[in-house]
Amino acid sequence: SDSDKREMEFMLKNGCSIEEVVAYFKCRGREDGETELALKVKKLSNGKSLTDSEMMELIKGQLGDEGKAKMEAMLSEGMSEQEIIEYFMVNGKTEHEEHKEVSQKIGKLIQKRKLSKEDIKEILEANLGEADKAKMTALLAHGCSYDEILQHFLIRGSSPERSKTEMAKRVRKLSKGKG
Repeated sequence: SDSDKREMEFMLKNGCSIEEVVAYFKCRGREDGETELALKVKKLSNGKSLTDSEMMELIKGQLGDEGKAKMEAMLSEGMSEQEIIEYFMVNGKTEHEEHKEVSQKIGKLIQKRKLSKEDIKEILEANLGEADKAKMTALLAHGCSYDEILQHFLIRGSSPERSKTEMAKRVRKLSKGKG
């Protein structure tokens, strides 16, 4: 659309790279009712009647790190498996959705701005979950710059098959494929 074209031109004119612009536009999602997690779980169960324990395992297998931590917290708080299943079928996110959400949040914060290393660090620390913060620390220890790490989190949420850029390959190699 014309407004997207103007937005893209504005971003480029104000210092965003092509990769940042592409990541931003790819990250914009759409809502269509049923959650991706619910659809995946239904597809994987093939319409079979599963026990609550089987359903919990099926859901857990689709969750990202933040979702798994939430599930563990709910269990330790004494919630029943049925309550947890109902929660995740409505509110749960797949690993890809978690990545996409982080990417969108960060993308909105950085759009149309030139950022210093400190700005990037603050944005990442304020918006990443514990698992992603640990990954950021590991990537820093392996010599990645904050800009490279920012690009990793933006690109990671843009598609399930992930970008094949040199930076993405480097991040995957350094993170031993846990990207």
